Amino acid sequence: MAKRLFQKPIMKRSVRNLKKVQVHVLSHSRETYKKIRTEIKTRLKTNPLPTFFTILAAIFILIVASNFFTSPKTTGNTSLSTAKAVTVYTIGSAPTVTLEGQVEKSGVVTIVAQSSGIIQKIYKTEGQEVDKGNWIAYLSTNYQGGNLASSQRQLAQVQYQNILDTYDMQKGLIGKQRDLASKNADNSDQLRDIASQSVNDTQNLINLDQDILNSLNGTINSLSQSPSASNDAMIVSTKEIEAQVMAGLNQAQNQIKTVQYQTDISKSAAQIPDLQKDITLKQLDLQEKMLDLNRETARIQLSLAQISEGMMYPSAPFAGVIQKIFVRTGQMVNPGTPIAVLSAKNQQSAKITLYMTKELSVQISKLQDSNIRIGNENIPAKPFYISSDPVQGTLYAVTYLIPQEYVNKVTDKGYLAVDVPIGYTDTTSSDPFIPIDAVYQTSDSSYVYIDKDGKAVSQQVNLGIIYGRFIEVTKGLSDKDKIILDRTVIDGDPVTLGRNP
Repeated sequence: MAKRLFQKPIMKRSVRNLKKVQVHVLSHSRETYKKIRTEIKTRLKTNPLPTFFTILAAIFILIVASNFFTSPKTTGNTSLSTAKAVTVYTIGSAPTVTLEGQVEKSGVVTIVAQSSGIIQKIYKTEGQEVDKGNWIAYLSTNYQGGNLASSQRQLAQVQYQNILDTYDMQKGLIGKQRDLASKNADNSDQLRDIASQSVNDTQNLINLDQDILNSLNGTINSLSQSPSASNDAMIVSTKEIEAQVMAGLNQAQNQIKTVQYQTDISKSAAQIPDLQKDITLKQLDLQEKMLDLNRETARIQLSLAQISEGMMYPSAPFAGVIQKIFVRTGQMVNPGTPIAVLSAKNQQSAKITLYMTKELSVQISKLQDSNIRIGNENIPAKPFYISSDPVQGTLYAVTYLIPQEYVNKVTDKGYLAVDVPIGYTDTTSSDPFIPIDAVYQTSDSSYVYIDKDGKAVSQQVNLGIIYGRFIEVTKGLSDKDKIILDRTVIDGDPVTLGRNP
């Protein structure tokens, strides 16, 4: 204990002495630095060029000395450097391009409201099987359950039924009116024939009246030649008879002219009955066509009313299972509001469509499978159809069918990635494809590293078109060259081959 107490003051004095020494050294260093700096400034002012070159020479000597003392020591065997394991790509493999396509899935539909209304009743629930045409829900026009479309359908149905009930009767009336027009025309013809037959009788009467009139004229002339009171009375009486005969003769002549006019088929009087018949028959034809039109119009109006009423009853377009009901009773819906999701039973199918340029579509391999990525699985598939004309702007469509066992793993209108092989395996050296990441480019050239006898060798190449993550090499490579993909090697590095990507 005493020894510890004795040593403690000694340590304190040593520390104080050390601090004093440090302070002295620092103060001495500062003074020395100030002297050197003052001397350098003085010399720079008096002899600037010699001083500058002296300092430059001193710096050069320090650099050389530093390189000499800090250079690494060589080992005894420098030829045994460690070879780098690299990933290689062999010329002749078919390149692939990854594209996204949209899924088109059939057998699953979202039933939506086709008319505005209020959900009055829901007939089905999730998981329930339905047949084609089964109602899913019922929409009403108001909250009391009134349905304007149903009332319009009932009105159209009553009108159509009334037309059907009276159709045969109206058809019969039209037929009778047609018969009446024909009989009126026949009657006019018969009357004309009768009038033609009476012309001869009338002409005989006219001839007789003319003879009587001639005889009366002779009697009057004879009496006038022997004037007497009795003859004068006879003359007056004869003239009265003559006047009556002349009146009858004029009447008969007018009658025969009238009959001749009426019976002459070239005159209007004989044509009027035929014209009236034609007009009546055509009017009846139009009436009959209007009757048929009214019946067909009423039927179409009833059909339209039934369609409008059906929009108030969303129903299943095919037999299936209700997957989801989106609405509730009393909810107001508008056209397009989702009502339910319905999936068909064992009748679903799906396909995926890619859109690409014509140049790319004609290069798709028909022999190698493409890979459709569904989750963590790669599904091999070949193109089902490649369009021969652009279908989306200037892009062509390539369609793949998704196998039935994977249909339930995709969703309609979803997107999937597809690895599409471009060209064929054993691509010739005239047009090989290599990964674009393996290419190095300078301002005036492009090159890749290839494996030759276990060493990385730089090879200059000419490049062509790009397909996804692959690029065409038009010159510089030969069959079965192994392209080094790792970007950690330089020319001459020893390498060991890894796997193809």
